[in-house]
Amino acid sequence: MILDNQLIDGNNGIAGEVAYLPLFDFLKKREFDNSLENIIQVVATTIVMYNPHLLILTGENIKEDDLEAIQKGDLNYVPIHFMPSLKYQENCEDYYFQGLESQIIQRIQL
Repeated sequence: MILDNQLIDGNNGIAGEVAYLPLFDFLKKREFDNSLENIIQVVATTIVMYNPHLLILTGENIKEDDLEAIQKGDLNYVPIHFMPSLKYQENCEDYYFQGLESQIIQRIQL
């Protein structure tokens, strides 16, 4: 998770991992049915918990064409003035490694 341009990983590195929230039992059981409604609920929960200005979605269960439907569905849970911009990123591998590098540098400087 990035907050104020700082990578926030929490004590054990799971900050921002909404899959660990108890209300997402379908994720814990690995029975995620890839339904748009489940994705909409995960996105709405993320918006409410972190109030981001931008939310980047990625993964094999989401396509760029889904963004409009996700945003429309989230308006059933989140008022429009709280909705962040949604962006689709097909491959986040470079960002992942940049985040790891940033964490290593931060820990070395401690």
